[in-house]
Amino acid sequence: MFKKSSFYSKDHINFTINTGLFLPEHWTGLTYNEGKEIPTFPTEPECLIRKRIGELRNQHDTWYDIDEKTDENTLIVEMRTNLSKYILPYFDRTNTKEDFLNLLDSEKLILAPLGKLIVYAELKQFEKAKTEYLTILKEKN
Repeated sequence: MFKKSSFYSKDHINFTINTGLFLPEHWTGLTYNEGKEIPTFPTEPECLIRKRIGELRNQHDTWYDIDEKTDENTLIVEMRTNLSKYILPYFDRTNTKEDFLNLLDSEKLILAPLGKLIVYAELKQFEKAKTEYLTILKEKN
């Protein structure tokens, strides 16, 4: 998803790219979604794991500018590179629920509160859920 900055004008657009990994079990495990249909095309804010292009590229937060000086061809090449070298390979790493769990376990992620706990419980990974619960309790004390 492209995210446009609100601090610029129509003559100078500043944007970044946000990605998200959606897991239906996380979505249905949230109490405010109870009874709602799982989205066919979830938006990035509905995803448990969200990353910006800068993080996928191992850079600082990365934003792009479009103004009268922008070389369109250079920008197009950069966007194709982002897609082919960073975004699609990142998505390809999580083709299964097991891959998703491995990502949760192996990477330091900034997640919604209780995100891991909900996923582990919904996927019946009760030992992991218990460990996550105890970790949350320890952090709160």
